[in-house]
Amino acid sequence: MGGGPLGAAVGTSRQQGCTLLELLVVMVIIGLLAGYVGPKLFGQIGKSEVKVAKAQIDALQKALDQYRIDTGRYPSSEQGLVALVQRPGEEARWSGPYLAKAVPQDPWGHAFQYRAPGQH
Repeated sequence: MGGGPLGAAVGTSRQQGCTLLELLVVMVIIGLLAGYVGPKLFGQIGKSEVKVAKAQIDALQKALDQYRIDTGRYPSSEQGLVALVQRPGEEARWSGPYLAKAVPQDPWGHAFQYRAPGQH
């Protein structure tokens, strides 16, 4: 049977593949990468929603300030933010609409809460 490749393979049984330890090491590395990258990706999603909400609040504040300049006061809690897009019946000096579109919802799909005077 000679010293060729076939002769050497007959006497020993050598398996090709990964051992359990190698698989565990790879799984740990993948888990560490996912643990590092995952929160950063999902954190960016949350940050973008917060940025959009801040921009919407800023636009609402500017519209409310313009309403106050025109009418001399902010809308009442009963009038709400709708007073920025529809004339309240009793406001003679209303020069709106103060928003280009309807009152937006926040990025999470909820209506903005408005109270006048505010409670701190």
